[in-house]
Amino acid sequence: MNENTKVLLKTIALPIVSFLLLFLVSWIIISFDPAYTGGIIPLMLGTTFYLVYFAIDRLGNRKKEQCTYLTTGVIVSKEIDRNSDYYGEYPIYQYRYGGQEYTVRSNVSDSRKKTRIGQEVNIFLDTENPENSYIESYDQTLSLIGRIFKWIGMVLIFIGIFVTLGIVIF
Repeated sequence: MNENTKVLLKTIALPIVSFLLLFLVSWIIISFDPAYTGGIIPLMLGTTFYLVYFAIDRLGNRKKEQCTYLTTGVIVSKEIDRNSDYYGEYPIYQYRYGGQEYTVRSNVSDSRKKTRIGQEVNIFLDTENPENSYIESYDQTLSLIGRIFKWIGMVLIFIGIFVTLGIVIF
């Protein structure tokens, strides 16, 4: 098992364990007083969304910490993935570092067609492992997805707290 797989498993394990603990605590609360049932569901959903944000953020920050060297590269082609329910075009980019040329397929889909073949892009890479890299503008895509999960989670958590405490929101 390589290092990236271990980090991914650790990142996914925290939200799953946290959700299971929240579920257990919710079950205990409901068993003592069923009146709290209405607030538990938004609390559980909100916590799940927030933990997904946490996992996305943690993965993104790890990549940022490793890939600190800025260089330029060129989009040489795009790989189209039609094997899943989601259609995706993944840019393949090329750059030079330490006298060697690297060709890397992005892990982030170019669904908005932000890049075109032949376009020069900023690349952040890991100096100890130059194949570990990412396109600078794609980092913002992961941040946006994470923020969406974070805000949905926070809203649901607050709704769950208000409902559980009997506070009228609207």
